[in-house]
Amino acid sequence: MRRRKQNILLNLLLGTGAYLLYSKRHQLGDIGDLRDRARESYETASRRIGRASDAFRGKDHAHAVV
Repeated sequence: MRRRKQNILLNLLLGTGAYLLYSKRHQLGDIGDLRDRARESYETASRRIGRASDAFRGKDHAHAVV
């Protein structure tokens, strides 16, 4: 029963995502532009997470006084 509910929820989420992408595709522009924006966003997020991880570990040398 639990597995069935999970499958229903997953199908609902996938369907909703597909519908939103289909309905907004004219606003997204060219696929190359979309790919570039996604790559830039990923790189920015990756860099920020890396800096946060370093700061939590005490390895943040960006503001170190020498």
